[in-house]
Amino acid sequence: MVIRIRLLFDEVKHLPLIETETELIKRASEGNPEAFEVLVQRYQKYVYNLALSVIGNRDEAFDAAQETFIRAWRSLKDFRGDARFSTWIYRIAYRVSLTAVARKRPLPIDDLPEPICEDASANPEEAAENDYRQALLRRAIMNLAPAYRTALILYHLEDLSYEEIASITGVPIGTVRTHLHRGRNYLKREIVRLSGGDENEM
Repeated sequence: MVIRIRLLFDEVKHLPLIETETELIKRASEGNPEAFEVLVQRYQKYVYNLALSVIGNRDEAFDAAQETFIRAWRSLKDFRGDARFSTWIYRIAYRVSLTAVARKRPLPIDDLPEPICEDASANPEEAAENDYRQALLRRAIMNLAPAYRTALILYHLEDLSYEEIASITGVPIGTVRTHLHRGRNYLKREIVRLSGGDENEM
């Protein structure tokens, strides 16, 4: 089966109308490609966004999303419903994305989601300073260990809860809290290192 991902495009046309996700999963696990394509349509953007948050590059995130659905199709017969389907496929996406990160260094930063910040004023000097801080923050984030980087991005940029992050990454909530705490500390140090400043000034 060729997995067709239509990320950021129009919805798939002429697919069977199946009301419940349980029925979709059942049919897909029995080898029905149309049912699985509906699942791909429902989750492709979420899987892609998760991969992008971890990897930081659009092309590689697209490849990771493609690989995620290929693995999901091959493993769907083993899905028992102990967890929600969304949790199951996000975990696959997370692991695929971490593998992609481990394969390539240095990591690109151009496509990392923009940090949320206040708008710069019309003053060109202030705008330039804001751009510098944004670039510095993005580079510092991408220099963190994947677990810390993912926790920070999902919590601060994607506005997910501890519980949601734990479900996606497959770790306890306490570990999510630890990753966030340590990630913030490491991020502060990395910003200082990159800027050549004094940590006490932050």
